[in-house]
Amino acid sequence: MAAIIVGWARASFLYRWLTAEPEPEVIVIDLRDTLTVRPILVVLDRTLRTLGYGLPTSTVRGLAADVATRTRDAPIRVASLVLIVALVTEALVSGLLGDLDRIGFGIRLVLAAVALVGVRIELSWNELRDTRPVRLLVAALEPPPPPESSPRPEHEEETDDE
Repeated sequence: MAAIIVGWARASFLYRWLTAEPEPEVIVIDLRDTLTVRPILVVLDRTLRTLGYGLPTSTVRGLAADVATRTRDAPIRVASLVLIVALVTEALVSGLLGDLDRIGFGIRLVLAAVALVGVRIELSWNELRDTRPVRLLVAALEPPPPPESSPRPEHEEETDDE
């Protein structure tokens, strides 16, 4: 798991851009040798290395695995809970800033009611994937199969006589 996270970080666009080898036709300053970027890269490398060592035994990894398991067991319930927390947080912030009006509050209330219904749904990811609406959605969004590469019939082949 740690190697995967370190790999993702090192494969990120920003990291690759900062550490890319220069093209031969272009004059490029190696940012790894500059006073401004080098400290950032040193800290990033050390942080990734430290995280890589500690991640296999960390509490965060255990919590992430627990969240992943619960999400696979009941994805609609987890999404509904996240939506409820987001709606309450956003409503509190909007209320404190004075931006909460009746229409916005009504929309948040309807979304919260839908999310509360979703909290009661206990379908697992595999069960959800086998439901008719999901199968229809997948069929609608799935790209068409590639054309078959069968040989053309003889009467359609081009000839050099023409």
